[in-house]
Order: sequence, then structure tokens, then C-alpha cells
Amino acid sequence: AVFRLGGILRNVGNQLAVGGHTDPVPPENSIFPSNWELSLARAGSVANELNRAGYADSIYAFGFAAGRFADIADVAALNGDTAYEAARRVDIIVLQTVQGGY
Repeated sequence: AVFRLGGILRNVGNQLAVGGHTDPVPPENSIFPSNWELSLARAGSVANELNRAGYADSIYAFGFAAGRFADIADVAALNGDTAYEAARRVDIIVLQTVQGGY
């Protein structure tokens, strides 16, 4: 799905950003010492896949860790997911293009 999306987004002239998220449970027995590193790795992985799919511009990648966990609880309930499942995600953001290059 990410590869297909990258193929579509390569035709868009806007800059992209990818934000990674986690649930609030600290990672155990993981190569990631904290939720921040895990969320950043998620974002970086998706950004790399978008590049492999043909999106040629640089992509901003950042990690929220579990900082927005409370925001997702209500949305998750509407979709039948638990908040923990919904929190393990990335957001792909198409940034607004500014005329004149600034």
C-alpha cells in the first residue's frame, strides 16, 4: 500500500512529511530503547519506502512516540479498534506548497 501511494505521490509537487506514533507501553526486548526511537523508525521506514516507490524529493520524518495517544482513543472506538492498535501508526502529511519558493 505504501509503495502504491509513493507512486501516486511522486506526481504531486508538494513536500511530504511522515510522523510516526506508538502506544504508551515502553518497548521491551526491542532494539529500540524508547517509544520515541520506535516512532522515528516507523516514520523513517515509511519515508524510505515512499522514496523507493518514486517520490524523489526529501521527506521530513519525525517521531511523536505516544504523545498523541489520547487524541486517537475516540477515533479508534468509532472504527472498532482499540486505542493501542490505532496508536501504532504513521501519518503521511502532504505539506502546502508556497508560491515563490518561500
